[in-house]
Amino acid sequence: MKLAYNMDYKTKTEEILEQAEDTSKKKYPSGSKVINKDTLLELCYDADVNERYFYLLSADELEPKKVDSHQNMIPLSPESSIIKNKVILFPSKIEEYGDEEKLMDEIRNFIHKYLDISDEFEAVCAYYVMISTLYEKMPVVPYLRVIGDYGSGKTRFLHVIGSISRNPIFASGATTTSPMFRLISEFGGTFLMDEADFSSEMKSDMTKILNQGNMPRFPVIRAHPHRPRDVISYNVFGPKIVATRGYFDDDALESRMITEKMENKKLRDGILITIQDEFWEEGLHLRNKLLKFRMDHFFQYQHIPITEHADVDQALVKSLDPRQKQIIEPMLSLIKDADLKNVLLQRMKRHADDLKVNRGFSFDVDVLEIMLSLAFSGIEGLKKPHMQDIADRFNAYFQESTRWKLTARKIGHILRTKFLLITSRDNKGFYIAESEENLKKIADRYDIDTGLLNEKYNQGTDPHKDITVGYSNF
Repeated sequence: MKLAYNMDYKTKTEEILEQAEDTSKKKYPSGSKVINKDTLLELCYDADVNERYFYLLSADELEPKKVDSHQNMIPLSPESSIIKNKVILFPSKIEEYGDEEKLMDEIRNFIHKYLDISDEFEAVCAYYVMISTLYEKMPVVPYLRVIGDYGSGKTRFLHVIGSISRNPIFASGATTTSPMFRLISEFGGTFLMDEADFSSEMKSDMTKILNQGNMPRFPVIRAHPHRPRDVISYNVFGPKIVATRGYFDDDALESRMITEKMENKKLRDGILITIQDEFWEEGLHLRNKLLKFRMDHFFQYQHIPITEHADVDQALVKSLDPRQKQIIEPMLSLIKDADLKNVLLQRMKRHADDLKVNRGFSFDVDVLEIMLSLAFSGIEGLKKPHMQDIADRFNAYFQESTRWKLTARKIGHILRTKFLLITSRDNKGFYIAESEENLKKIADRYDIDTGLLNEKYNQGTDPHKDITVGYSNF
C-alpha cells in the first residue's frame, strides 16, 4: 500500500527557518548605533515638523545619507515616551559648524552664559562634550563630576553640560535602576546622574554602572526577570556626568572622576536664575553641530598615549597614578593647546592629593600609621610588628577618643581587608609579613612620611581626643 505524500507537511527545521525569516523581516524601533565598527546610524528627531529619520555614514563614504530605515531598524517613534517626555535629547538635523576652533568657542560661550564656573573648568567641560561625541572610539572614558551642597548649582550644571552632550539621558525620575541599564545599553549617549535623586537601595546599582561603565567590554550582568536560567548583559560604557554632595567611599571609583567643587556663592551678573525655552533651542543647535563634528571625525579619531605628548610636563605625568593617566588620555588626545593639557594634568594631581588627605582622616589610616611606626622603628632594618603590639600602641595613643579598645584581631582585620596586607604567624601571634618595598609604596599612597612617625607617636598627643568613635570588639 502506498502512502500519499502530504505536500503541506513541514518539518520542524522548515518551521524554524520560516520563523527566522519572518523575524528578519520585522522592523524594530531603534536609536543611534555604531554597526560593525564601520557604520554610523544616527537618529534625529525634528519636533517642529514631528519627523524622525536616520543619518547613515560608512567609513568609506564622505557624506552621510538621510534614510527612513536601515536593515531591520526604523527610527524611534515620536509617540515613544522616550521622545515625548524628553528622556533622551536627540539632534534634529546636521548643521555646519565652520571649523573645530569656532565650534569650541560656541560651546564655551554657551557654558559661560548659563554657568558660573572657573575658566579652567569651563574649558574642561567643553572638551568633555567633545569626548561624548566620539566616546565609542576611545579605550576608556573619564566621568565629569561636581561636588557641592544644596544650592551650589549642581543641577544647573547637569542641565547645561548635559543638554549639549551626545544624546543626554535625563533619567533622574526613575524609581528603579532597571530602566537606566536598558536606556544606556540600548541608546548609548551621555548618562546624567544626580546622587540626590537616588534612594539608598538604588545607589549600589548606580555604583555598578559607574564602576563598569568607563571601559568597553565590561557589561553589567543581571538575571532574566522571567527566565531564571538566563542572564541579560547591559553595555553601560559611555560618558557620564555626575553630581554628588561628597566623595565616593570607593577610591577606585573616585579615580575615574574629573572633579570640580561647587561653592555656594553669589552668581555672576547676567546669569539667568531660571532656564527658559531659549536655552533648549541653543542646546539643540549645538547638538546638531556636534552631530556634524561626529560625522566628520569619528573614523579619523586617533588615541594618543600620554607618554607620546611631547608638549606636556612629563614630570607631572609621572606624579599621577596609572588610573589617572589612563582616564585623562582621551581628553589629551583632543586638546591641541599645550598649556591647557598641563592645566588638566595639574587638576588631576590636585584631586589625587585631596584623596590622600581625605584618606588620612580615618582611624583605619591611624592603624596603618602605627603599624608603619613600629615597622620602621629600628635602625637595624625593617621590623615585623605583631598585631598585639600595634593594638597596644593604638590603645595607648588614642585612649581619649576611642570608646572601646581595639583588639589584635580587629587590628588584623583592618590591615588585611582595608589595606590588603599579608600577615603570617609565629609563637607570639600574627604579624605583618610585607616587604619593606611594599610598605613604602602603601605609605606613599596615603602620603605618610615614615621618617616622622616615631616622633609623632612618641609625643603621646591624641589628635582625635575631641572626637569619640566606636569600634566593636572582635
